[in-house]
Amino acid sequence: MNWLSIKGLQKKYELEDMDVDALNGIDMEIEQGGFIVIVGRSGSGKTTLLRILAGLEQQTEGRIIFKGSVCDSEHPLPVGMVFQEPRLLPWLSVENNILFPFHPEGRAKDLHSKAISLLKMLGLEGYENAMPHQLSGGMAQRVALGRALSCDPEIVLLDEPLGALDYFTRRALQRELARIYMEGGKTFLMVTHDVGEALRLGTRVIVLKKGKIEASIPIGLEYPRDRHCETFQTLLDEVLAALDDL
Repeated sequence: MNWLSIKGLQKKYELEDMDVDALNGIDMEIEQGGFIVIVGRSGSGKTTLLRILAGLEQQTEGRIIFKGSVCDSEHPLPVGMVFQEPRLLPWLSVENNILFPFHPEGRAKDLHSKAISLLKMLGLEGYENAMPHQLSGGMAQRVALGRALSCDPEIVLLDEPLGALDYFTRRALQRELARIYMEGGKTFLMVTHDVGEALRLGTRVIVLKKGKIEASIPIGLEYPRDRHCETFQTLLDEVLAALDDL
């Protein structure tokens, strides 16, 4: 039995007098414990696919099957999601932002231990009482990741989570994401427009083009990855060729 299957997924939008096919028959298998990265040009359907998996949008046709059962509004996919912006609540501390999915539950002691454990994994020990305005962009995004992980989801969805960061912070967070992935034992599914980032993080890169899967490329490189090595460059050329419209 496949762990997560996406079969015939379609999403159509009505735009004035036009029907727009955001997704046009997506079929894919997601392996447990992988770091799957989806790349594609703007409008290729990357974020639409992620939002459907998160339950934020409903597909027009197709099925999502998790551990043999069809996912729907009553049986959603067990995910946590990180957006491009951290979306932290400015009036809550770092700890309470991480634990926001549990509010207003009263298991303060148990939840505090959970938050401290996550902060340690995220490299944010000692910041539990800090407020969002006291954090750098990279730290805020790590808090957002902690919030997504706090519910112990089986799948972590990341919608261009590093896209708003400067180059140096982005590179540092790429290393941190790889470390958290290796330590956390979760399945990651990430959307990015940065092909180099996809190759630094993914165990498999999926290329979307006009709502369809153009290529699915396994990345057999160990972490941390050397972007100057010959294998990295060969994989980079393969992904770019799949993205090319020529």
